[in-house]
Amino acid sequence: MEGVETAAGIMQIVHELQVQAGGSGTVLVQKCPVNFKLPTSNKGFEGAHVFQGKDGSRYLMGLCKGNFCGFSQRGRQPGNGRLVITKFNGKDAGAGCAWDHVKTINIPSKAYFEDYSDLAISGNQVAMTSQASSAMWLGSFDFDTLTFAPGQGRVLNFPRTSNCDVKYCKVEGVAFLGAGRFLVVSRSNLA
Repeated sequence: MEGVETAAGIMQIVHELQVQAGGSGTVLVQKCPVNFKLPTSNKGFEGAHVFQGKDGSRYLMGLCKGNFCGFSQRGRQPGNGRLVITKFNGKDAGAGCAWDHVKTINIPSKAYFEDYSDLAISGNQVAMTSQASSAMWLGSFDFDTLTFAPGQGRVLNFPRTSNCDVKYCKVEGVAFLGAGRFLVVSRSNLA
């Protein structure tokens, strides 16, 4: 996804790709806007998950990088993370395809993070990471009601140095590996 300036403001653009026969590359199927205004082109969704809703439609869950889906001072106010839920309108690119805003969901305040860098989904389990807070939140999400399950989930801090300084400061991605196991990636050396 990318953020681009449109007549309606800065919007994310979803690129739907298909692997070519034989796996030799990809082709663009369509590019469709997400009808949700962003504060700047580089402060959009950091993680995304597509799922089929109980109505059979495709939905996109986007994790905002900044708190309040914002940037600057407001975007760094911990504990105000947001997930944006959109629904694909089913149209082809030439006919006005789009992901229409359904609702914006407050991330449980226990995920008291300065920023959000990725999300992973396994069943109804959700993991969200933060670069600045060097931590991961684990909880549950009800995809039928589009709400977080009751309770606040739990926060796991990434290991610190012997001086208790942040060691994992550039966590960019997270994936579930199995019961109690995760894969976490970083964009720079951790030592």
